[in-house]
Amino acid sequence: EKFSVQIKDIVGGREYKIVALVRDLAGNERTAEVKTPYIRQFENIAKKDNITVSVLYLLWWGKGDNWKSYKGDVFPLLGNYSSKDILIINKHIDWATGHGIDLFLIQWSGKDYQDEALKYYFLNADLVKRGNIKFAILYETIWRLKNSNPGWNLSDSENVKILNSDISYLAENYFSHPSYFRVGNRPLLYIYESKGFFGDVSQIRILKERHNLFLVSDHAHPLADPETIFPQNNPLAVRWGDAAGQFDAIMPAAGLYDGFLWYRNYFKGSQVENPVDNRNWLEFKKIGNEKWSNFCDNKLVFIPSVTTGISYRYAPWGNPEWPRIERNPQQFKERLEFELKYLDKNYRILFITEFNNFFEEALVEPDSKYGFGMLLALKEVLEKYNI
Repeated sequence: EKFSVQIKDIVGGREYKIVALVRDLAGNERTAEVKTPYIRQFENIAKKDNITVSVLYLLWWGKGDNWKSYKGDVFPLLGNYSSKDILIINKHIDWATGHGIDLFLIQWSGKDYQDEALKYYFLNADLVKRGNIKFAILYETIWRLKNSNPGWNLSDSENVKILNSDISYLAENYFSHPSYFRVGNRPLLYIYESKGFFGDVSQIRILKERHNLFLVSDHAHPLADPETIFPQNNPLAVRWGDAAGQFDAIMPAAGLYDGFLWYRNYFKGSQVENPVDNRNWLEFKKIGNEKWSNFCDNKLVFIPSVTTGISYRYAPWGNPEWPRIERNPQQFKERLEFELKYLDKNYRILFITEFNNFFEEALVEPDSKYGFGMLLALKEVLEKYNI
């Protein structure tokens, strides 16, 4: 007899909630509530090209009200959201796939806030259930494995035990999900900072075969070399090339802005106030792309990675004085066009860092400074590339 409609609209894209007040045969009033599926704002164009565009997607927002510790001046159009809000997740998927992103690579650092957000919220988002996007796991070695100072010793049975246990958990909870990204019939797993593995690196191959994985490493840092012995002066040291060869694919994503870059002084003299010139940055990336794509030589897949921008000015970790890589749509387009030249001819995967890391100024998510500018830059380059 009575109806009300509530509309929840967050910067486009909608959910409707219809509430009806009715009387049963006995004359008692009852309410019935129906929530509509998420209604997309953008057409899903991600599947229209033959490039798998992946982006690191953070599910940490809202943990300990971490927005309060953010001191930057660029904010999400959605406001200071929680990663445990299903409407926010739907909105992100709508925007991402509406501009060409196929895959969210999600950090996993244990059975923590992010795992809860992934298991109980992300997987229950309507656009995930409808298969609008794929997801895969980035395994956080830094938070999971025993630090061997430096790196992670795979001759240490404790590290092998942790890896086996964690990957078994991921297999049980995520790998069989219909939206989990697979290469062939193998679920993709990116092991973060895996260039730090040494000792019995055959354990990588054993893990890969045990769980039928497509394993990705980040050995392809521009200043890392396949012939480099790591760690130096250690009887269990290995060649980086030998460790990288245990994986299925390599990319230069992690470590582009870590100690490798700074202690070798590649950008010596650069200051945070004056961002690194984009041409110099691309020359730096070219060093690694040429070296490591040749190393792959059809035996491994090379995955080029694009930096949206990065800085530690506002991050509660790292050094705020480190040089920064500028974030703006024009330079992002230049980086995209450069990296697309290095796509593997058979496995055309491109990785972007990141979707929503406001702390490190690494994001394509629509924001208070550029609006949809970063996503529109991505869409424009992809459309041009696929002509």
